[in-house]
Amino acid sequence: MNRGDANDELASDAPLLPTEQAATRQDAADSQTLSLDLTDSSSLFIWALTFSAGISGLLFGYEYISELAPSHARGRLVTILCLFITGGQVVAYIVGWLFSTTDSGWRWIVGLGTLPAVLQFAIVVALPETPRWLVQAGLEAEALHVLSRVYQDRSDNHQIAKQVVRSIQLEVAEEEEEMDRIKPSTDEIPWLGNVAQRAQDLFRVGGNRRALIIATMLQGLQQLCGFNSLMYFSATIFSMLSFTSPTLTSLSVAITNFLFTLLAFALIDRLGRRRILLYSIPVMSVSLIVCALTFASMELPAFSSEPRSDAQADNGVTNNSFLPIAILLCLTVYTASYAFGLGNVPWQQSELFPLNVRSLGSALATATNWASNFIVGLTFLPMMDWLSPGWTFSVYAGVCVVGWFGVWAIYPEMSGLSLEEVKGLLANGPPSRIKPADNRPTISGSSKRKSFTAASNRAQIIQYIAYLLPSDVDVVNLVSCCAHLARAILPAHSSIWRQRFKDLYGTPQGRSSSELKVEYQIRSIVLSQKINFQYGQKAEQTLWLEVLRDILLEALELMPTDEYTASKLLERIRETLHDSVFLNRPLSGYGDPKADAPSELFCAVQLCLTYLVLDPSMAVNCRRNDYDIGAVYSFQADVSKPLVNIEKLDLEKILHIRNFWLRHLLNLDEATFYSSYTSLCQRPKATRPLADSKFCLATQWLGYYSCIHPYPDSLSRLEHRQTCADLETHWPQVDPMSLRIKLDPDPSNWPTLFDSIMPILGSRTHCSYFRGIETQHGSDDDDDSTYLVRGFTEPIPTSHGGFPNWRRICFAIYDADREQLPLMPNDDETSGKEKEELWLPEEAWPPYDLEVEFNWIHGYEGVILPSGTIMIGRWIDMLEPTARGPFIFWNV
Repeated sequence: MNRGDANDELASDAPLLPTEQAATRQDAADSQTLSLDLTDSSSLFIWALTFSAGISGLLFGYEYISELAPSHARGRLVTILCLFITGGQVVAYIVGWLFSTTDSGWRWIVGLGTLPAVLQFAIVVALPETPRWLVQAGLEAEALHVLSRVYQDRSDNHQIAKQVVRSIQLEVAEEEEEMDRIKPSTDEIPWLGNVAQRAQDLFRVGGNRRALIIATMLQGLQQLCGFNSLMYFSATIFSMLSFTSPTLTSLSVAITNFLFTLLAFALIDRLGRRRILLYSIPVMSVSLIVCALTFASMELPAFSSEPRSDAQADNGVTNNSFLPIAILLCLTVYTASYAFGLGNVPWQQSELFPLNVRSLGSALATATNWASNFIVGLTFLPMMDWLSPGWTFSVYAGVCVVGWFGVWAIYPEMSGLSLEEVKGLLANGPPSRIKPADNRPTISGSSKRKSFTAASNRAQIIQYIAYLLPSDVDVVNLVSCCAHLARAILPAHSSIWRQRFKDLYGTPQGRSSSELKVEYQIRSIVLSQKINFQYGQKAEQTLWLEVLRDILLEALELMPTDEYTASKLLERIRETLHDSVFLNRPLSGYGDPKADAPSELFCAVQLCLTYLVLDPSMAVNCRRNDYDIGAVYSFQADVSKPLVNIEKLDLEKILHIRNFWLRHLLNLDEATFYSSYTSLCQRPKATRPLADSKFCLATQWLGYYSCIHPYPDSLSRLEHRQTCADLETHWPQVDPMSLRIKLDPDPSNWPTLFDSIMPILGSRTHCSYFRGIETQHGSDDDDDSTYLVRGFTEPIPTSHGGFPNWRRICFAIYDADREQLPLMPNDDETSGKEKEELWLPEEAWPPYDLEVEFNWIHGYEGVILPSGTIMIGRWIDMLEPTARGPFIFWNV
């Protein structure tokens, strides 16, 4: 007979539980049979656990759920996994009982355990990566998409997702900065250095060390309280107590475990993890003590792990049949309180650790769990034999009492906090009993309501005091004083967040308290950083740019409807950038030829801050190597190709032109446009209020253009000369130009002759045509130096750098031969509104020959920035294209 046949025979002949073995094989007394029966008795639970693991495998790991779940539901979602585990145990007990009398039943149990595993594999394949991993891998767009799906039940899900991504980016940036710091010492074996650094961070950083202590304490307590000894050896215990069907009796324990795990699922985020443990552990202790006392009052035979006959079982207890029932009730209450608290809360461990040590910390905590499980499984039977059941359960009760004091002393409440907020909570010192204040009165009665009202009033007073503190550092110091202050100030519903946000950024628009808190903290932390781009743009710089961009976008969107809030946002941007090298060196990499090209986000933010860099009070200093003079003058470039491509805007080229003007308008050393510009009263503005969101071209513009004669034949000469504005013969050109224009829907304002040189790139139906006049700043419209202007603007359909509403603008300033294009005479009888338009003369139009009908004509092509107040670009001589140069205009 081979081994498989022998096992089948033994499995079919030998019952799986000691009491059943005694009932069916009363005549079998040899030790070999007893030994085999004991083996099969243990096998039932082994196979049951196998099937349970398969059932519980329907859901994924605690780490995955913790990182993906929103903070308000993280506790319940992690508890779902425990719910499936306990549900799997119930199913396993039922399956084990059904197959206990079947030939080769253990084979069926093992085989059925593979089905849930196959189903789990099919589900896991379709799951997305966690947002924190995606951000760490540089896939912010995918992380934003995943989070938008997570929060899809919220109307503002995209805004929430963006805030969560920001907080993750901040944490990742901090981690990368730390890894860059230790990079020189880990080049030889990068992965080993990475592990060593994470271990060092875990044990040496105070917040991480506290998280590890809490996690290992909870995981050790979960096992050392003795619950799994009940799950592993329940049939042995109930057999000793003379229950006729120990398997079905054990099933009652498993069902209780499942039902109270279900209760924990419903209440864990409402009551809080800490409160659940403080309420449930004492019930476990009392149940174990009563169970121990009951065992002590019973006359039990010497404990043996070997099965006993029915006669032995009948003599195993005293004549008081109530005592086994009392023990069963105590163990049921013990199981219920365990399932409600310790069975679930320790698996919330992932929320304790920051991203850089989360995997290592969770691994050590889980290892503590299994090591404690091994100790309990190894020692339970010897303790029952050597110490007696009463003392064994007393030891477990003592562990619960010690564990309760540990929870009370060091485990803070973390319900409703984001993973980033938990990190900050643990990093600020011993967590003690800090917990978010609960503003929901749960006990009725006038005295309770009065008490709650008084507490609310005290909290409001504390919040107002915190609000009056001059800086966020002072608020942190105040919170660190005691737990009571922290409970009053830290929660999202605290008024301090809305008040401080309003002071810095104006009235918040449609944001909840929790969103305001997150946004305020992100802006405060990110904008306080001294960021430079000397070595290019990394994650930290990208996050800083994104926060700056979002504030600027918010200001642009609010200007038409809420000028006060928009001005507060712009003032905050000014304060942030006043001493920043970001404006003083407006080029990523600082001209290093080895540096990466500036990102679209960098260029977009720089361009949209042009109004700020051209403010003399900001004292911005741009160097000649902060722009490419060849790109500024389109040196040796084909000017027949458009400067502005509406499908893909080259922001870097526009930024070079902007930086040229920054250098020559604000640097006295250049002796070019400085005196003219700094004497102006009307300089670029951040934005202007518009009547509606539809694009409306401003009517008054002021600006400069630069030329160089003769056009240089080498880039080195162009680099040296740069402009003719410092020549005495060109002083008139240093004075700013003034444009006065109005919208005119006539498409002939950009005739075919002009379009052949500067073509319309998009649909003509989307173009806005205009015409007007150009004069020297300060002169009258009737001055001899007045010239006519005609042009168009067209939308750039896509956002660039996250900013929408870029527009391409083309116009011509010309001096026409009035014999070829004569002016039309005005009607002397014109009256009323028509007289107001006499500043713009009519002329014979359209032209058909540039060289014949114009004395000179200059074509201007550029981009209007999203604010609608500044245009930057290139001009060319439409009769002699070798004459060219940069221009800049701003709305006045």
